[in-house]
Amino acid sequence: RLGLKLLPVCLSKIRRSVLRELCGMIMKIDPSLGGVPLSFKTLKIEGNSCAIFDDLPQVHVNVAVTFLVFAPEVGQNISGVVNNVADDSVGLLILNTFNAVIPKDEMPAGFTFNSQKNCWTSDKKSGEKKVAIGTKVEFCCKGLRTTDQGLIQVLASFVDVLPNDEPNGSHANHVSSSKKAKHAKSDDTPTAQEAETPSHRKKNSLAPSHAPAAHETPSDTKKSKAKKGKGD
Repeated sequence: RLGLKLLPVCLSKIRRSVLRELCGMIMKIDPSLGGVPLSFKTLKIEGNSCAIFDDLPQVHVNVAVTFLVFAPEVGQNISGVVNNVADDSVGLLILNTFNAVIPKDEMPAGFTFNSQKNCWTSDKKSGEKKVAIGTKVEFCCKGLRTTDQGLIQVLASFVDVLPNDEPNGSHANHVSSSKKAKHAKSDDTPTAQEAETPSHRKKNSLAPSHAPAAHETPSDTKKSKAKKGKGD
């Protein structure tokens, strides 16, 4: 269940306005969902009326919707493919979509950067491993953030180099799963289609527990009712 704030002008085409708000949430970190929503489905607008609080112009609309969320947990091991190597970090790509970065401080002892070969190599004690562009790497999630350029980035620490014959994304398949943000089923399906991704998020298995975004319900505020307009 999700609470949205719409302007009164949106009431004449409320379903279209709700879809526009939900589409604006896609591929952006949402703390209430515990990760990054990839897609949504089974939209249902609840009730026949919505609330206006005090003198605020927004109309509060409650909807039930199912999100597919990318939500790696802190401490979870994930796999990715190296797409950038530098002397201060290693960049990776998860599911060909999400960026991850391993700072040099998170590289294990024994690894050094080879500027001539543009790769990280380990000594004999560490097994003489090599981290270069195209290498499959297992790493531990340390957090999720949005960069100044608007990119979603997983902060990581190095775990191990994966064998070349291991299917790409075998560990990453456990990262993302469908998180249901609704509590009631509905046959209404929005125009947005569920994203094609090899992973699905299991309920309460990956994302930390977060309360869903709720509409404001202060006990001492005055409420008035505004009739909803018919949807498209």
